[in-house]
Amino acid sequence: AGLARNRVLRYDGDAVEPLGAGANGDVFALVEIRGLLAVGGAFTEVYQRSGPAVKSGGLALWDEERGVWSAVPGLGEEGLTGIVITLAALGPLLFVGARFDRFSVATARFAGVAVYDAASREWAPLGAGVTGGDTNALLPVCKSGEPPSRHSGCGDAGYDLYVGGGFSAAGGADANSIARWDGTAWWPAGTFDGPVHALALHGGWVYAGGVFATASFNGGSVVAENLARWRGGRWHSVSDGVGGPVYALAGVRYDSCIYIAGAFDRVCNDGGGPKAVSCATENSPLNYRPTNSAARRCFAPGADFTGADDGSVWEPIETHDVGADAKIRAIAQFVG
Repeated sequence: AGLARNRVLRYDGDAVEPLGAGANGDVFALVEIRGLLAVGGAFTEVYQRSGPAVKSGGLALWDEERGVWSAVPGLGEEGLTGIVITLAALGPLLFVGARFDRFSVATARFAGVAVYDAASREWAPLGAGVTGGDTNALLPVCKSGEPPSRHSGCGDAGYDLYVGGGFSAAGGADANSIARWDGTAWWPAGTFDGPVHALALHGGWVYAGGVFATASFNGGSVVAENLARWRGGRWHSVSDGVGGPVYALAGVRYDSCIYIAGAFDRVCNDGGGPKAVSCATENSPLNYRPTNSAARRCFAPGADFTGADDGSVWEPIETHDVGADAKIRAIAQFVG
């Protein structure tokens, strides 16, 4: 029974250990906040190594130092009633993208996304939230352009929260799959013709991955097969796209690369010979690189990060052995 309940584990480089006795449902999101691990998913309880269950709803906190679970305060005895899909942290702020239970007194005021302040232990909605579909990805960015502090976030500079998913409205206004919350109000951030599953910041660009073909903005649109990037109020294509869904993104500074993962067997570079209609149907080896659902695009030394033509090229990640036709849902950078 214990093994069937685990669903969340810790790997220390040598061994895999459960966190307590785990959760009673699937885990979809993990993020560190102020020394604790926030865990979200489709569960209602988490279990200590011994003793009674913790009624957490779909969001719980794991204290590695003490080896115990706790519910996130402020939502009543049942915790967060709903299914948590994605999490992001910024200093003391924990942003939660979820299918909130609209019939619960604790979560009825939340639509698609909410924020918990670990300093004040208070929850708040983000205006009228996002509606018409799921929230799949959250990306907080400091307005100053500087990296956030682990403890204080963006400080007085304030933040922007980019929200991606399959929704159709944000703050009561039309917003197809992408929107921006500035701390007080919702703003448009272009539109996509399909769902956004991942967001990442790299080199001053906001990258969006998902299942789409076109990205639009005020004054235009671009062909952007499953991957696009945003700067200066407009979306840009990333080379000639990716030949399948992109579910995960990670910007890694030390090697100046943006990493992507999903369910694709090719990535398409600029140039080459005559092009197919899409990257997914490209068959000329001059135009694409074969992959197993993971690749990276690295910037050339001294590249101009502010320009659309940055000299970057696709490289398959060929060191993982996950079998043919892999589907990768998450990637992360670990700094030891």
